[in-house]
Amino acid sequence: MKRREFIKIGIAGSMYYLIPGLGLTSCTKSIYDPLDTPFEPDFFSPVDLDEAEGGFYVEYIRGKNYRPTDLSLDTWRLTVAEEHASLRTREMNFNLDEILQAVSSLANDQPGIERTFCNTFQCVGNTPGGHLISNGYFTGVPLADLFHQMGFDLSQSDLQRIYFRCHDGYSTNHKLARVLQDEQTPIYFVTRFNGIPLSDRRDGSMKHGFPVRIVTQGMLGMKSPKALTEILLSDRDDIEGWWETRPANRAFPNRFWADEPYLKINSKITSPVNYQKIKPGTDVLIHGVAMSGHVPVQKVEVGYAKASSLENITWADARIREKPTSSARPIYDDSDGVDFQEAVTNLNADVWPAPHVWCTWDLPWRTPGREGDYLLVVRATDANGVMQPAHETIAEKADGENAQHVLTVKVEK
Repeated sequence: MKRREFIKIGIAGSMYYLIPGLGLTSCTKSIYDPLDTPFEPDFFSPVDLDEAEGGFYVEYIRGKNYRPTDLSLDTWRLTVAEEHASLRTREMNFNLDEILQAVSSLANDQPGIERTFCNTFQCVGNTPGGHLISNGYFTGVPLADLFHQMGFDLSQSDLQRIYFRCHDGYSTNHKLARVLQDEQTPIYFVTRFNGIPLSDRRDGSMKHGFPVRIVTQGMLGMKSPKALTEILLSDRDDIEGWWETRPANRAFPNRFWADEPYLKINSKITSPVNYQKIKPGTDVLIHGVAMSGHVPVQKVEVGYAKASSLENITWADARIREKPTSSARPIYDDSDGVDFQEAVTNLNADVWPAPHVWCTWDLPWRTPGREGDYLLVVRATDANGVMQPAHETIAEKADGENAQHVLTVKVEK
């Protein structure tokens, strides 16, 4: 059975009508396709694989295959400006060499401020079990410190928000208070992804930030704009942005995408896949990932039940795998392993599972001896005891789904 037929049944993806831009181009095209091949997830999502095979999903608004190939680094400029009462009081324009030099100067002036860190991205339109969750490592400096390096005063009492505009027409914003948040969760101005300069004209960089981007830890992917062309510090407090100003659902035109979509406790099964056929009495290793925002994952449970009796679920604790080691280094890391090693070192200095980063998990399972359709369901719980909901709830603003992932396994000879 195809995933689109499964969605119609309503077992999983029952809230699919909340996909961003349904009927428009959005980052969620892949949820209509079946997850055909079961896989054991890599800790770092490969950029050379399709997202349905565990590759790093592509954030886009103009088609999944969009790359900013029309962006020339010879003419590209990043405008950093400040406005009060709708009048620009200061504006600076940087070419690539100049903005990289500003980052380098900041890193030299404040050793350790440039950081390579792991981060899990999830699209705001992802559905339970969807492909649009990925993990990678990024290198950058806190945006607030870069502003200070450029001479902007973020302490001015009238300043409210920072607005971002991108080469492809995408836009979003952050409250200034979020940019100034504590040192553990800064918003980063990022220049490298998985050890590769974002300014390199290769597929991984072109898809994921070329030539510079923002990474916002603890929030969904819509708040991490890429291919930046303008950063505006403003006294306005208007909610602006590509998704923030669009209805989440045509049927409810007054319900918009959230301005502050925080990453919530979530999990998914990557193997087996929906409607996979497995023989009775077969030993299977169930694989998946679990992630959360500022509060890390504490427990992952997998349950199974006859398809006709979902209320009678038998639950078991999954094994959360250890922190990544050198074997997790992606083959496309071009930094001689320096960025990778720093990312892993920083991860090892934190609790495990860590905030903002997924963990992989597994659970041995023997399929029942009796043929039939069986449901597998996964749920994660964070360190504060917050568990994934069994069903999605309708919030005032659409802020990302995290209902438990349910799939059907066909046990038959």
